[in-house]
Amino acid sequence: MQDLNVFFHAIQKGERESVGVYLDNEPELVNTLDPRSGLTPLMTALYYMQPEIAGLLIERAAAAALLQRHAGGAA
Repeated sequence: MQDLNVFFHAIQKGERESVGVYLDNEPELVNTLDPRSGLTPLMTALYYMQPEIAGLLIERAAAAALLQRHAGGAA
């Protein structure tokens, strides 16, 4: 993603659909850090009291971890 600020701004504003699209296109965003605050997407959602976004991020992080585990051959 060219501008992480746009992604983190969508999290702060509770724009669930936008955040979902960003994550669909770039699943690795779930583990990025906000260049301004140093917070993860999940920490940002919690700080800005966006529980729906937090839930989405937890789901996506769990899915990414599962895919990584299976791709790496770990049981």
